[in-house]
Amino acid sequence: MVAIGGAVPETQAAVFGADDRGTLPQRHKGLSRSIGLFFNVKAKTVCSAFCVGDSIIATAGHCIFKTSGEKPHDPVDFRFGPPNAGPADFARVAGSLNGTAAQNVRAGTTRLSTKPPIDAAQDWALVRLDRPVCRGAVLPVEAAPAPQIVARAAAGQIFHVAFHRDRLPWKLTYAARCRMAPAFDKVDRSQIERDFRQPDSLLLHRCGTAGASSGSPLLAEGADGPVVVGINVGTYVQSRIVSQEGAVLFRSKPEAVANTAVNASAFAEQIAAFAAVPGPQDLVRRSNRSTSSAESGARVAVISGSRLLRQSSQPANPKPKSGVAQSKIVDAANGGRSSTNEP
Repeated sequence: MVAIGGAVPETQAAVFGADDRGTLPQRHKGLSRSIGLFFNVKAKTVCSAFCVGDSIIATAGHCIFKTSGEKPHDPVDFRFGPPNAGPADFARVAGSLNGTAAQNVRAGTTRLSTKPPIDAAQDWALVRLDRPVCRGAVLPVEAAPAPQIVARAAAGQIFHVAFHRDRLPWKLTYAARCRMAPAFDKVDRSQIERDFRQPDSLLLHRCGTAGASSGSPLLAEGADGPVVVGINVGTYVQSRIVSQEGAVLFRSKPEAVANTAVNASAFAEQIAAFAAVPGPQDLVRRSNRSTSSAESGARVAVISGSRLLRQSSQPANPKPKSGVAQSKIVDAANGGRSSTNEP
């Protein structure tokens, strides 16, 4: 979405049915110490992030590295902290002052593909901060198979907490009883498996999200408090494309299928190793692959296209008092068969 004349645009929210987003309940007020804004002071992007170690946060990988073909951000330009913090209170990426900041980031992928095969299940990152601002506020991370998490959602135990661009001034927004399933509506599981790499590490949910919610935790009610079961990263959308002899005759308006999250099992085992051994950045690079389909004997093809919409935001003026820029959603480019998770 583009701001016209410098105005801050209304941000689209990925909401399914009634808007279930509300105020953080009293019993979860402690999460305000564990979940903060992760923003770039130069590029003015804003994401959510959460504490997984005394000086380690987790967020969506695209918040730092953007998507395949885009120039990644410089880690030295990022800050983490609560929205009401002063400039001196925000933590920086460790090594920002000596040229080693890049060595203090670990990610599932640095070349996120938002079209099939989509890399959403590897869209995670761990970031070491320059001081232990998370001490006493670390969230436990639970690695569980997707069917188990879906079952807990059916029991009303899964919820989502994040910052949302359309709920300014910046404050945590709460969505309870997230609906989750292996697939939704007209998109069956076989389509999900065609559109996404590592679909077993992907969680599809329908808690409401909006710009700046990328990198936020998907949480489960635990015996001793909330536990992280995933990282929210984007919105999976589909459209129908009618083409004739390679020319697009009609493209329907993209329709949101579900929001997407990385299953915590994809990164949970990385946290302890990352905390114990401050060392060079260990990145799992995944090459982009293209897919094609042959419509033998058919001159007019109707294609169900999917894509993933990013929920990280590109802010526009003005800035709130905290100094964290306000933001706008950047839409993924349409084209061909689009299955994208656009952060």
